[in-house]
Amino acid sequence: MKNRFQKEYRKTICRVANKLAATQKLTRSAAFRTAWALLKGQVVPVQGITLGKRQQAIAHLTKYSAADVSMILKPEPQGKSIAVVALVRGKGLYQLGYLSPKTAALVRFISRMGISIKSTLQAIVGGIWAAKSHYTMKLQLCLA
Repeated sequence: MKNRFQKEYRKTICRVANKLAATQKLTRSAAFRTAWALLKGQVVPVQGITLGKRQQAIAHLTKYSAADVSMILKPEPQGKSIAVVALVRGKGLYQLGYLSPKTAALVRFISRMGISIKSTLQAIVGGIWAAKSHYTMKLQLCLA
């Protein structure tokens, strides 16, 4: 059973790496490193989290357990950005920021291949300092 799953992962890694090398102007070794990093779980920061009431929303997220918070990657209809949306069980959705342009291009490329990417909240870093909140977020992206 274990060998079958390893074979499927290797097959997916090879598909992703070969497509990356062919279309994204990466060397084959860089493409394989990128694909393996995604399989193991790549930690990326969320950008654009200081606009509006996003800092308050991130501070509010710290009150919930990790099991109650789901992170959704939502591609924007126009443009190349991918929004990071938090879904709290029983509460609702709130957009917290965006992925970096380089990461967004990689996620869009892999999702066009029909491979899904799972995003989980890795960490909320920061706190309240000088009566202002300064939070940052990190997501873990991995192939699903």
